[in-house]
Amino acid sequence: MVTEKTRRTKRDQSLGPNRRVQSRRDFLRIQQSGEKHRSKHILVAISLRRTAADHPPTPPPAESRIGITVTTKVHKRAVMRNLFKRRVREIFRRYRGRFGQSFDVVVIALNGATELDYSQVEKEFCWCLRRAGLLPDRNDPNSGRNRSHDVKSEH
Repeated sequence: MVTEKTRRTKRDQSLGPNRRVQSRRDFLRIQQSGEKHRSKHILVAISLRRTAADHPPTPPPAESRIGITVTTKVHKRAVMRNLFKRRVREIFRRYRGRFGQSFDVVVIALNGATELDYSQVEKEFCWCLRRAGLLPDRNDPNSGRNRSHDVKSEH
């Protein structure tokens, strides 16, 4: 039996349209002005989320957003590209509550990214987030910082 509480919980955990970077303009802004971190198979660009006053069509920065790019150069089969995107979205969904502030995150798959299994994608993605300071270092629980002054913000 599905209760109202269950519906709300599932809705709170989903990555709906206001939790995804969708416009080309936002993708380009984050990639050009954001802080970048690269692992062997993933490039992550991170930028502080704009406020509604800075950019009226954008909803208030209550949630971090993610955008994922996987080109046909990385893998020709759409099934493999979509599997990679689903894995990254799920990892982001699980870790986004630990960020402390609202960020726009763009993940760009590099060659070989679609060949990784879930645990390898998680390891590389989390490594990039740790380097950016969004997640605490495994060895130092105090290393996760409030990144409001470190990540570039476009005003």
